[in-house]
Amino acid sequence: MILLEELLAFYKSQRAKDNLLLSFAFQIQKINFTSLLHSLQIANKQLFYWSFGEMEFLGIESLIDIGKNKKYSIEKKIKNLAKRYANNFQKYKLSHIPLIIGTEKFPDKKKSHLWMDFEEKNWFVPKYIFYKENKKYFFVINLFKDEKDWKNIGNEIKKLLGTNSSDELENNFIMSLTNVKSKSQLKQNVNDWKNKVNFILKNIHKGKIEKIVLSRQVDYKLNVKPSLSFLVQKLNEKYPENYCFLFKKSKSIFFGASPERLVKIKNSIIQTEALAGSIIRGKNTNEDKYLEKELLKSNKNIFEQKAVVDFIIDRLKFIATQIKLNKKPKIKKLTHIQHLFTKINAKLKDNISITSIIKNLHPTPAICGIPSNEALKIISKLEEQERGLYSGVIGWFNFNNEGEFAVAIRSALIKNKKLFTFSGCGIVSGSNPEEEFLESELKLKTIISLFQRQ
Repeated sequence: MILLEELLAFYKSQRAKDNLLLSFAFQIQKINFTSLLHSLQIANKQLFYWSFGEMEFLGIESLIDIGKNKKYSIEKKIKNLAKRYANNFQKYKLSHIPLIIGTEKFPDKKKSHLWMDFEEKNWFVPKYIFYKENKKYFFVINLFKDEKDWKNIGNEIKKLLGTNSSDELENNFIMSLTNVKSKSQLKQNVNDWKNKVNFILKNIHKGKIEKIVLSRQVDYKLNVKPSLSFLVQKLNEKYPENYCFLFKKSKSIFFGASPERLVKIKNSIIQTEALAGSIIRGKNTNEDKYLEKELLKSNKNIFEQKAVVDFIIDRLKFIATQIKLNKKPKIKKLTHIQHLFTKINAKLKDNISITSIIKNLHPTPAICGIPSNEALKIISKLEEQERGLYSGVIGWFNFNNEGEFAVAIRSALIKNKKLFTFSGCGIVSGSNPEEEFLESELKLKTIISLFQRQ
């Protein structure tokens, strides 16, 4: 097998005292993500799938759990690994292959059984990565320099490549849902929501806060066991413009299609955006255009979106220069909803790490509130559920200080044939409790529509 021969040659060319972590890339003809996800789900592997723009990848199993051991900071662990790292990426002129992938939870102090499969920070180096970019396909192997079990690695590689070459699967079934709450309980949910929104509005009028993002959790039962290949196929079909992701760890599957970029870092340029303020899509072109104009002149929504812009600019000043943005918000049109959004670019200052960038920007007022500390207290008081990875951070980065991260909204968790969906709304002065509830229902459609027949 040519791959194994080249891997061994690369391995032997590295000196043990100089290198701890090695990455070996090998170009392949194609990647069949559907077959891979199907087979690896049966094998009960830890999996991380990501698709956005020209990049698509699947990380398999964990070689190094960077976020698990709290004795050393994540930043220190990454620096230590980077000092003793080697790869063969230059052979293919690859520079931004994802090496460290994972998630961070929303900074909620609640701890529930629902999210116990995930750490606060779930960053890890996968053993294997199937990677697609610009219509080229690569298989990446990460290993330690002191690796001795070559027979096992060889068998794993052969099995993975065999799975990848399998025929395409047809997902001709549907996972349907049943709401776990009765009609009376659902009505109580609406009343509870209105009471919470009114409580927030009272605090806004008293001047204690400017904005709170209030979230809901709605639970369903699945009629069949979840299929990873089905979920990924549906996410990509329905939301090709979004960040589509899936993270399977132990008995939990976290997945979604987020429209919101937290930050992208490449060549010392930071690209981020403010996404807040929303309205439904129209039933036809004329109605859609009318609703767009209504959103652009809505004082409530403009205030909500400007708050996010101001927050991001203020935080960027600590880590970047040459901040540039549009003077007026534009419209981002999605399948079920349209948002106000503003693109923001800046030049990263020297010696600023990826982890520092995330820490500075997350959570934004688009998912938390203003001021953030007070907002977190009220969120903790009003929301019964732990948000977990919902509205947290998801994405990838590498030792070249490159990476891309989405805010994990329009997302859900599957556990034990139950689906837990989440949505949130920004409450500001002028918010209407009934309208905000309808908006939260609209945002749930991103996930719910995956399980409905067309």
